[in-house]
Amino acid sequence: MVSLGAIITSDLVPIEIRGTYQAYMNAVYGAGSALGAALGGPSLIIWGGRWEFGVQVPFPRRCTGYGLLHDSSETLGCEKASRRRRY
Repeated sequence: MVSLGAIITSDLVPIEIRGTYQAYMNAVYGAGSALGAALGGPSLIIWGGRWEFGVQVPFPRRCTGYGLLHDSSETLGCEKASRRRRY
């Protein structure tokens, strides 16, 4: 999943700001890896397995809706990069 995210990021984000995006992605991945086991076990005991997966449903839906409603070329800074001369 990390390599797929890096490939998508390299296709969509200009090279000038790509490092920042990949740093955020790596930070989220590291935090999720560190906190997943520490918080997953107790929440499984408290709420059960169905709630473990049910809690995750609203977040991808929100992200998908946000991505569909907003133009990514403005948020990624592509308009500045597209005006530059490429050799």
